[in-house]
Amino acid sequence: MNISERIKALFNRLLFLGYQSFQIEQIIKEALGQCTWEKDDHKQNLQILINLEKYERLGNAYLLTYSK
Repeated sequence: MNISERIKALFNRLLFLGYQSFQIEQIIKEALGQCTWEKDDHKQNLQILINLEKYERLGNAYLLTYSK
């Protein structure tokens, strides 16, 4: 799975965990520190991937904690 496929999968996973699209877009903007995303920029994609993975871990932890 390449990096863009992984970003798409994480986007969908975060939607499943209850994040709204605008929240995920804000996570991406936060990762970039700017509003424009150059999809061919490996460095930007890596930053986005790291942030989305962080929020996936947080969402999973929340789900495990409060689903009992």
